[in-house]
Amino acid sequence: MQNINRRDFFKTTATTAVAAGAVACDPRVPKEKALPYKVQPEQIVPGTPTFFATQCNECPASCGVIARNREGRIVKLDGNPEHPVSKGSLCSMGHAGLQGTYSPDRFEGPMVAGEPMSWDDALAKVKDAVIAARAAGKPISWLGQSRSGATGALITSFIEALGGSVLHHEPVSGMDAMRAATQAVFGRSDVPTYHLETAHTVLSFGAEFLSTWGDGAMEGGWADGRDPDVGGFVARTVVVEPRIGSTSSVADLHLQAAPGTEALVAMALAKLVAEKNGYSGPAKALVAGADPAAAAAAAGVSAERMTEIAGWLVKHPSVVLPGGISTAADPTVLAVASLLLNEVAGNIGKTVTFGDGLNIADLGNHADVAALVANSEGGVIFLDGADPAYTLPGDLKAGDALSKATVVAFALEPSDSIAGDAIVLPPGSTLETWGDAEAKPGVHTLQQATMMPLKDTRQVGDVLLALADELGLAAPPEAVGTEESEGAPAAAAAAAEGAEAAGPAVSMPALDAPDFGTWLRAWWKAAIWDQKAGRPGSFETFWTDALQRGGWFKRPARTGAAVTMTTPPVVKAAVLDGSGEKNLVLFPHPYLLDGRHANKPWAQESPEALSSYTWGTWVEMHPSVAEEMGLEKYDEVEVKTAKGVQSMAWFGSPSIRKDTIAVVMGNGHDSAGRYAGYGSNPMKLVGSATDSSGVLKVGTKATISKAGTETHMHQYLGNIDTDGRGVNYVVSVEDIGKGHGPASIVSMHHPPVDQRAIDAGILDMYPEPEHPTYRFAMAIDLNRCNGCGACETACYAENNIPVVGPDQIRLSRHMGWTRLSRYWEGEGETPDIRFQPVMCQQCSHAPCEGVCPVLATYHNLDGLNAMIYNRCVGTRYCANNCPYTARRFNYHSYKWPDSFNLMLNPDVLTREMGVMEKCTFCIHKIREAKDLWRDEGKTVPDSYMDNVTACAQTCPTKAITFGNLNDPESRVSKKFQDERAFAMLGELNTKPGVRYLARVNFIPAQPLHHGSHGGDHGGDHGGDHGDSHGKSHGDAHDKSHGGSHHDQHGHGSKGGHDTKHSEMH
Repeated sequence: MQNINRRDFFKTTATTAVAAGAVACDPRVPKEKALPYKVQPEQIVPGTPTFFATQCNECPASCGVIARNREGRIVKLDGNPEHPVSKGSLCSMGHAGLQGTYSPDRFEGPMVAGEPMSWDDALAKVKDAVIAARAAGKPISWLGQSRSGATGALITSFIEALGGSVLHHEPVSGMDAMRAATQAVFGRSDVPTYHLETAHTVLSFGAEFLSTWGDGAMEGGWADGRDPDVGGFVARTVVVEPRIGSTSSVADLHLQAAPGTEALVAMALAKLVAEKNGYSGPAKALVAGADPAAAAAAAGVSAERMTEIAGWLVKHPSVVLPGGISTAADPTVLAVASLLLNEVAGNIGKTVTFGDGLNIADLGNHADVAALVANSEGGVIFLDGADPAYTLPGDLKAGDALSKATVVAFALEPSDSIAGDAIVLPPGSTLETWGDAEAKPGVHTLQQATMMPLKDTRQVGDVLLALADELGLAAPPEAVGTEESEGAPAAAAAAAEGAEAAGPAVSMPALDAPDFGTWLRAWWKAAIWDQKAGRPGSFETFWTDALQRGGWFKRPARTGAAVTMTTPPVVKAAVLDGSGEKNLVLFPHPYLLDGRHANKPWAQESPEALSSYTWGTWVEMHPSVAEEMGLEKYDEVEVKTAKGVQSMAWFGSPSIRKDTIAVVMGNGHDSAGRYAGYGSNPMKLVGSATDSSGVLKVGTKATISKAGTETHMHQYLGNIDTDGRGVNYVVSVEDIGKGHGPASIVSMHHPPVDQRAIDAGILDMYPEPEHPTYRFAMAIDLNRCNGCGACETACYAENNIPVVGPDQIRLSRHMGWTRLSRYWEGEGETPDIRFQPVMCQQCSHAPCEGVCPVLATYHNLDGLNAMIYNRCVGTRYCANNCPYTARRFNYHSYKWPDSFNLMLNPDVLTREMGVMEKCTFCIHKIREAKDLWRDEGKTVPDSYMDNVTACAQTCPTKAITFGNLNDPESRVSKKFQDERAFAMLGELNTKPGVRYLARVNFIPAQPLHHGSHGGDHGGDHGGDHGDSHGKSHGDAHDKSHGGSHHDQHGHGSKGGHDTKHSEMH
C-alpha cells in the first residue's frame, strides 16, 4: 500500500465507489433516522460510555465488575480493579452473564401456571398460598443460590418471620464437605483460605481451584507462584485423581488414583510427611495408622512417587487442596485427610488460614436439600435461581415433589423446576437491580442498578417487603441512627466537620421498610458504616464512595486453627455403587457450571479447553479403550448405569484411567430455554447416596458400548499434540536465569543465516514497515496461562462476534477471534499439557497483506494488520496465506435474536456474509486511548495499556501483556527480550507482534539443539547453527513423532509419542 502508484490507486477507489453507490441505491437497505434527545438524560453523553461499579452473580464468588453503559444499555462487563477478589479480571462465566440480561427467553412479566398475570394478582396468589400453608402447618422454605449481606439478611428475616427455613444450594462447590471436615478436624464452622502465591508445591485431590471450585484470587495466586519473576521460584503442581480436568491440566505430576482411593493416598502422605519433618503435634496419632504401601497398591500409584511428593511438601511451604466432583466417592473423609496433611506439613496459619474464607452461612448439603424438596408437599417453596429438578439426581424425582407444593420462582428464564401451577416472579437481572454480597468476610460488594429494566420485573427485596406488609409481618418502626437524636447541636457541629456524632448504635432495618433501596441503605448504615467501619465521616459520603468503588473492603486478620479431633478418621477405599466394568465420575463444565449458564450461547460456543467440544455432552475415555471399541470420530457411545442410559459423543483423553470414564455436567435441560436443550443430564445416571455428613457421593459403576448413532457435535481443535511443529515450547526450571536474549533457553530450531549476509547487514528480503510512534504488541506468558478461556469470551463480548450454533460449528465455521490451542505432549504421570491463546499475530511481514486483490487488509502505522470490511470481497486469499489460522470468514450474515441486538458494542461494526474478519487488538479501544492521551500531548502510558485489549484486561492470571514496542521501558518490550520468549513459527520470519513465553516444566535440563544450553545459546544465530543443527533436529523429530497419529478425539497410539519429553520427565 505504501508504494502503490497513482493509476492503480484510482482503479481501486473507482471500483469501491461504484460498489458503495450500488449499495446506497439498494431499496433493500433500511433507512433509519438519527434523532437527538429533546431533553438529554443527565448521565448520558451520546457516544461516550458511562461506567458503573457493581457485582457479578454468576457464581458464589460475587466478584466486583465494572459495567459499561452506552446510551442506557450495558454492552460490556470488566473486572473491578479495586475489588480484592476480581482485581480487575473477569472469568468466562462473568462475561457470559451479560447474556442473561438480554436473553430472548426472559419472562415478560409475572406468570402463574404458564399464563401472564399482573403483579398485584401474582402477589395475591403468593399471599394466599402462604396463609394456607401456615394454617395447615405445612413447610415454608427458601432454596436458592448463595446470598449474603443485606440481601441475605432480608431473605432470612422474611422466611424466619414465616417460621420457615433458608437453604442455599451450590451443587458443585464442594464447600459442604469442606465445612463438615473443618468442623471435624478443628471444631470450626468456616472453611479455610488457600494462599497459593507462597506455596512451592500445590497438591490437589481433585478440587477445580482454577475453574469451578475457586475464584479469581486463587487463579492469580497460582500464577504468581508459577512466575519466577514474582517470588523467585516456580511452584510445582501435583494432582491425585483418576482423570485430567480443567485444573489438573496444568499439573507437573499426575497420579492416576483409582476413584475412591484418594483419601487413602492423602492419609498415607500425611504419615510420610509427619515422619520426615518430625511432626509431634496433635495430628500425629490421627495419621499414624496409615499404610503408605497399602494405599499405593489400592490406588494403583507409585509408592516411590508418594515418598517424593512427601519430600517436596516438607522442604518448602505448600498447600494441599481437597477433592472435587470427580473425586467425590467419599468427599468429607477426603477433605478431612487434606486438612490433616496440611496440619502435619506446617501449612495451617501460613499458606492455609482461617477467618477469611468463603461465606457459607445457610449453605445446605445434599441431604438437607433433598429433604427440603421431598417434604415440601402442601407447602410453599421459594426458588431463588435454584433448579433442583435438574441438579439433583434423577432417582429423587425432584420435579414430582415440587409439583405437590406451591413453587414461587424468582427466575428470569424457564427452568426444569418451573412447571405446572408454579408462580413466576421475574426479579430483574443483576444489572437491573440493587443488591450486595459478602462472599468473603470483610468483602462487601455493592450491586447497583446500571440500566433500566427491559421487562416487567421487580427485584427480590421489593417483593419480599411487599409480601411482608400484606402478611402483617412488618415490625413497628425502630429508632435508627443518631442524626435525629436529642443531641442535635452536637450532631450539627460534627456534620459541619464532615463526621457524624458518636451515639447509640444504629438499628438494623425491619420488614416495614417501604422498598428494598431503603432497606439496603439502612442495613449498610447499621452493619457496615456503624459496626464495621467505625463511622468514618458522614454516611452519605461513605455510601457515595462505596458506590464508586464497588463496595467496602476490609479483610479480617488471618488466623490458624488448633486440631480438636481426637479419634482417627475411618479411611478406606470407597467402592462405587452399581454394576459395570467402568467407574463413572462426573465433572462440571467450566463455563456452564452446574447447568445454570446453559442458556447463554457464549458459554455454549466457547470450546471446552481439553476436549474442544461445544454444544453438548460427551464422555471421556482412554484412547486405547476407544480403539478396542472400534470408535470413529463421530460415533456416539452409550453409557449405562443402574439409574439410566444415555448416548453421547466421546473424547479420547490420554490421562484418564483405563477403568474410568467421565461425563461432563451442565447440558441436557428439558425446559430451560432455546440454547440449553443440547446433550443430556448426567445427574440422571447417578444415585443419591450420601456420606456420613450428608454430602452427595457423585459416581457409580457403568458399562459403555458403541451406540450405533452419530453425534452432531464437533471438536474445534485438530491434532491432540503439536505433531512436531514449532508452535509451542517448554523450558526446564533448571535453565531459568541462565539465558541472555530472546529464546536463549528455548529448545527451538533457528534456521542458519549465511555469514556473508550477516556481514553485509542483509537480514530481510525487504524492510520492516515504519512505526513512527507506536508498534503495538502483545506478550503471552504460557507459564501463567491455565486455559480458563476468559480471553475467548471477552473477545466475543467486545467485538460483536456472532454465535453460529452447533450446525455451523460442525462445518468448522467457528467465528471466535481468539483460539485457545491445547497440546497434549506427555502421558502417564507427566501429562505436559500446554495451552496457547492464538489470535492474529499482527505481523510486520504479514503474508496476508500482499495477497489481497482489493487492499482490504493493510499494515497501518501502529503496526497492526488492519481490515477495511467494506472493501473485502471474500476471496479468502488472506486466510489461505495465514500460517496461524487467525482469520474467520462469514459464510452467512449471522443474526442475533432481537434482544441480543441491544448488547452489541456500538463502537464495533458487525460484519456481513462474504467478509473476512480477525483480531484487531481492539483497535477501537486503541483509538480511544490514543485520543485520550493526545489531548494531553502525550503518548499512551504503559500503565494504561492493559486496559486496551479485552483479553489482556480480563485475564485472571495476568498472562497477557499489551503495550508499545517503541517504548523500550514498556513491560511488553522487556518480555520480548525474555529468555523464554519465542515467536510462533518463527522460522517463517513474519515478524509477528506477539511473543509467547515458554511454559516452565520440572524436567531435567537437556542440551539444546545447538549442543549446549543456557548461557551458550545467545541471540546471535549465525554460523554456529549449521547443518549439524538441522540434522539433530530432524533426528529428534523422527524419534519423537514417528508413527504417531491422533484423530480429533486423541484416538491413536501414544507409544512413540514425544519420546524426548517422556525421557526428560
